[in-house]
Amino acid sequence: MILMLKKEQKRLIKYERIIFQFPLYWYSAPAILKKYQDDVLTRNFTYKDEYGCLDGKELGIVTTLGEPIHHYHDGGDEAFTIDEIMKPYHALAHKAGMKFLPIFFYIAV
Repeated sequence: MILMLKKEQKRLIKYERIIFQFPLYWYSAPAILKKYQDDVLTRNFTYKDEYGCLDGKELGIVTTLGEPIHHYHDGGDEAFTIDEIMKPYHALAHKAGMKFLPIFFYIAV
């Protein structure tokens, strides 16, 4: 397990842009991606005020939506914008010293 973790961290260090691509499940990433993030993005590895291994990199999100985009706004059927739903990734980028890229989404209905 530790070898896999170190391998994944080395892979993230190698690239300037990290993209998480996933279908939006209940306003979040699927559990398997969340587990990957919990395991690989450790505090010491990620936080810019510690080792800061991701500092200066770019973080992008590509996601599919199960509803038309006009549902995602204040007062709409989903009640929140895509940017609001993706705030945890904005926070991750901030804490890691990364640049958060505009969210890319497409509709899968």
